[in-house]
This record gives sequence, C-alpha cells and structure tokens, in this order.
Amino acid sequence: MWLVFQTVDVREAWKAVVAVHGPWLAVGLTIFWLGICARILRWRCLLVNLADIKALQVADALIVGYAMNYLLPARLGEPFRAVYTRKRYGIDTIAVFGSIVIERLLDGLIAVLILLCGLVVASNAQASSDFTQFYVVAGVGLAVFVGVVAVLILLRRVNIASFKGPQWLSRTFGRFMYGFAALGRRDLAAVIIWTMLVWLLEISALWALLASLGMKMAFYQLLILIGVGALSTLVPTAPGYVGSLQLAFAAVMIAISLSPSIGVAAATLVQAAFYCSLIIVAILIIALRWLRAHEGIS
Repeated sequence: MWLVFQTVDVREAWKAVVAVHGPWLAVGLTIFWLGICARILRWRCLLVNLADIKALQVADALIVGYAMNYLLPARLGEPFRAVYTRKRYGIDTIAVFGSIVIERLLDGLIAVLILLCGLVVASNAQASSDFTQFYVVAGVGLAVFVGVVAVLILLRRVNIASFKGPQWLSRTFGRFMYGFAALGRRDLAAVIIWTMLVWLLEISALWALLASLGMKMAFYQLLILIGVGALSTLVPTAPGYVGSLQLAFAAVMIAISLSPSIGVAAATLVQAAFYCSLIIVAILIIALRWLRAHEGIS
C-alpha cells in the first residue's frame, strides 16, 4: 500500500469509487457469482472421484474456503478449505488439498496464458507501451507452473514406499497424490471446459466493473490487466490481497498510459463488491447452520 500511495492520487481514486455506475456494477457482480458457480461445478468434478458429494455441499465448502482466503493472509484459506471439507463431509484432508492444488495450477496456467495473449496482441497492434516487466512476469509464471506440473507428474510415477523414511511421510504423500490423481483422463476435458468458462466469466465481470467506472479499454489491455491481477492473487499476500491487487492494477494502468488512480479504484471495487459479497454469503451459510443446530434440526 505504501508503494501504491507513492504513485496514485488517493482522492482521485476515491472520487472514482464514489461515482461508480450502479447498474454496471450489479452486472459485474452477477457475472462474478456465475463464475463462482462454475468454480463449484469444476471442483465437484474433482471431488466426486474422492467421495460421493453433492453440488450444494461443494458450494458450502468452496464459498466458506474462499471467504477465509479473503480474510486470512498468505492464502491460508486453501488449507482451511481442505480441513473444513473433511470436518463437514468426511473426505481426507490431504486428498482434498491435492484437488485444490489442481485448481490452483490450472488457474495459474490460464492466467499466464491470458497475460501472454494480451502481450502478443499488444505487440501485433504496435502498442507504444513498454510491457517488458509483464513479459518477465509471464515468463517466470509459466516456468514455475509448468515446472510444478512436471514435478507432480514425475512424482506420480515414484514408488515412495521404496525410499527409507518416516511412515507418516509415505502415507501423507500417498494421500496427496490420491487427491492429485482425482483428475483422471475421463474428467480432464470437463475440468478444462469449466476452467475456460470460469475465466471467460472472470474477464466479463472485470469488464463490467471497469464499465461502472466509465473506463473503456482495448481487449488486449483488459487481458493484460486480468492476467497481472490474477497472478498477483496466486502468491501469498495480505488478507483480501489488499495492497498487492492495487499495486498490480496501478502498474498495468501506468504501462498502458491510463490513470493509476482508476486502477486502484477498480481493484478496491473488486475487493469491496466481489470479495465482500462472497464473505457475506459465507457468514450467512455458517449462521444458518448454527441456527439449525441450535434449533435441533439436522
């Protein structure tokens, strides 16, 4: 946030937030929740290979887990989601975490590809902006995600029992790989299709939110913004990605010769409208369960 305050006019950003066009923001919020529904169905494609779980149960675990991601630092909502799923539905924690790793890897790879597509289109459009820093980000991101996928594929072929070591380590590794192996060939196409839909809705939701701020961006600029913004959320950061998301949006705006203050306003709206709405729904889910338990209803 200190870096953000050095580059933006906070009053200008606040004026943009206050002057937001409500109907467009409502459209963006609706699309955001359609994206959450797509994420729920994608995760169910992975979890049904681990246990018989219904879509509403997956929705419960995913929404509460995402809310904790926004409330806790360093993406601690991911292990929380795995523990929560075990406590609620009896699925092994480590196996569930393996399915979450699949999600994050797919999202990371798609975010990098979106960023690269935006950069390629920008170069073909002969944009005068300097995107060197974003090429570096895309290159590093691609290397990291491809490297992790390659390591996990190799580990699937390793017989951990043949190595001397603590039994708990062998058991934990086996449970994790069981969750990672939940993505079979039969389900791969469905998961990829849901992932593409998730990101199409993510792009559409951000476009509507920017429209609510009166911003008009070229398509390649929107791709760069969503790619950089998404990658900034995939690394351990503060709760709600406060600071890191503002900095990412401001950096993109500066690169494309637009006001960084509007970028900070857009990032803040993402957090205030999109993330807070999900937190509210998670609170309602937990409160409803508490009331049912208090009334003795199973």
